[in-house]
Amino acid sequence: MDCENYAWNAAPATPYSTQDVQGAPMAMITDRFSALLADFDLTALDRHASSVLAVDRALSIGYLNDGWFRFAAENGGEPAIAEHWGLGSSLWSAIPAPLQGYFANLFARAFALNPETELHPLLHHYECSSPERHRHCTLGIYSLKKGEGLLLVHSVRVERPWSSEERETVPGHGYTNQSGLTLQCSNCRRVRFDQDDRQWHYVPDWIRTSPPKTSHGLCPVCLDYYYPGSREP
Repeated sequence: MDCENYAWNAAPATPYSTQDVQGAPMAMITDRFSALLADFDLTALDRHASSVLAVDRALSIGYLNDGWFRFAAENGGEPAIAEHWGLGSSLWSAIPAPLQGYFANLFARAFALNPETELHPLLHHYECSSPERHRHCTLGIYSLKKGEGLLLVHSVRVERPWSSEERETVPGHGYTNQSGLTLQCSNCRRVRFDQDDRQWHYVPDWIRTSPPKTSHGLCPVCLDYYYPGSREP
């Protein structure tokens, strides 16, 4: 999933939300999801260190915990997240087009789980790096009552500063094709070196702001490692 792509598709209101001492938004939930999550300890979910959200069958967001907003604030996503991406927004808007088929199959499998007998979540590993920090994350997907929703838990497994060997500190030449397009991986955000399409480089400035003409796909490593089975025959 694209952890820096935000969009807004507003739906009815927020029966409950709180704010921390700095005024940043904290956990938010709709009436419907208060019922769906009745068997969970909401206080524990609200304070969980991971980013936790819940969606209905249309993938409309009905619950967001403190960690969701805290991660956004720590990585430059606020106030955009609180203002433009909250309850009622569609999770699909955060999934780049090249990955939507994979996640459609993954969520379909999750909705088919019986929460009374399937105690372990479906897991998906992905990369969610910032210009300063390299991160590997895990998405845990739990089915809610009668398949009416999913609980999604995003956890950071590995986090460390980028090494100097991994960084291209200044965007150089050779990253655009003859049409002026730059190809960027939707998962790791590296960009393809056009003079040798086997090379994909990490350019911090282009994580903050992509070049004006950017097309998104998947680099070969991310395609095979994070999204197995997604290659076209």
